[in-house]
Amino acid sequence: MIRKFHLGFLLAIAAFGAFADDFVVGVTLLECPPYTVYTADGNFGGIEIDIVRNAAERLGRELVLKPMIFTQVLPALQRGEIEAAIAQITVTDARKRNFDFSKSYAQDGSVFLYRRGTPVPTMITAGTMKLGTVDGTCADIYLCRHGFNPTRFSRGDDGLAAMKEGRIEAFFYDRPSLANFVKLNPEFAITPLETRGRYAVAVAKGKTNILDAVNDAIDEVLGTNRTEERR
Repeated sequence: MIRKFHLGFLLAIAAFGAFADDFVVGVTLLECPPYTVYTADGNFGGIEIDIVRNAAERLGRELVLKPMIFTQVLPALQRGEIEAAIAQITVTDARKRNFDFSKSYAQDGSVFLYRRGTPVPTMITAGTMKLGTVDGTCADIYLCRHGFNPTRFSRGDDGLAAMKEGRIEAFFYDRPSLANFVKLNPEFAITPLETRGRYAVAVAKGKTNILDAVNDAIDEVLGTNRTEERR
């Protein structure tokens, strides 16, 4: 029982709420292959969508995706507006105090994006650069812990636009998103991994039936989708 919606209709669903028989999952709007992609017909696809689609089938419920910016995802889960969240969410001890997490479906981390021909940013040199990141992410937290005060964007796409326009000199964010950007914009490059973490699905505390369905879904999806990002 899967409902596939055009992105515009998904946004309408998000605005007006979902029915009790729906499995409502928070996702971010940033395209991040292979985890989240937009298909030619305007729907969501990718490994993360495969996981929650599979979990919905196991629960016998219809999948409804609720698009939002990253800083909205976990608060919405905590308020009960969604039942799970999948958005390249890194598992941390602080987050585990408020949410249950599935088994990991990928390992990755944060890198610097910079324009080729300009100084390569590092955790030493970035302090003198106009630096950006996405608000509330582990990349943001990491920079703060190291004394940086970056420009914070609500969406990854906004930070990438700032890079293109020259408003910032470096952008610190998740490697998969930035690697995809570099593939499409070869005038930019990324540094080696600066941080490393585990991506998992966040679920409301105590929802063991959902957690079990998601874990089983991850086992099945990982068995049929092998990528270099998963280790």
